[in-house]
Amino acid sequence: NLPSGVILRGEETARTIFRGGITVDGAADARISNFTFTGDGPGVLIQSGTVTVASSIFRYTAAETAVSVVFAQPRIANNVFEGGIAIDANQNVVTVESNAFVDTENSVLDAEFGAGIASNAFVGVDAVGADPVTGDPLFVDAGEGDFHLREGSPLIDAGIGSDDFDGSTADIGAYGGEFAESVPSAVQGLEVVSVDSDG
Repeated sequence: NLPSGVILRGEETARTIFRGGITVDGAADARISNFTFTGDGPGVLIQSGTVTVASSIFRYTAAETAVSVVFAQPRIANNVFEGGIAIDANQNVVTVESNAFVDTENSVLDAEFGAGIASNAFVGVDAVGADPVTGDPLFVDAGEGDFHLREGSPLIDAGIGSDDFDGSTADIGAYGGEFAESVPSAVQGLEVVSVDSDG
């Protein structure tokens, strides 16, 4: 269970793989960000409390739920949901903004009227909420789990808020918004095996 005020953050957007789930029950002002969730769902189970789920990738099969909300009003922003049931709101008011939903069973299931669902991208699933973006998102390689945006993507500068790293309007997806990593982690553990003398 995640305590109040805690920030649970992966090392770099989507590079920390989390197989299993995180439960939030009663936490106030908690944040979960910068993970790739896979395996058995739900990736995040929000029993109660106020929590932000951001800058993460959720990859599930058809019968699994990425984020399940029992009794809470979470903010779910700048994530990529691929496969499964993306968000089961269970009649709660949820804020869902700047996410990309890719071939999910549905994007936001059972959201209460008044939910803040805006500026999300939808690929292979019905669009919901205000200002939806549809069409090819121009991911680098979605099949291999690389959801970075290529130049010309309609998701660039189409989100809510701003990108922390350049101050522009937020991109939709895990690599945009206020919690995305601005500088990649350093590559470690490489060994030089040969050096080209020409170069």
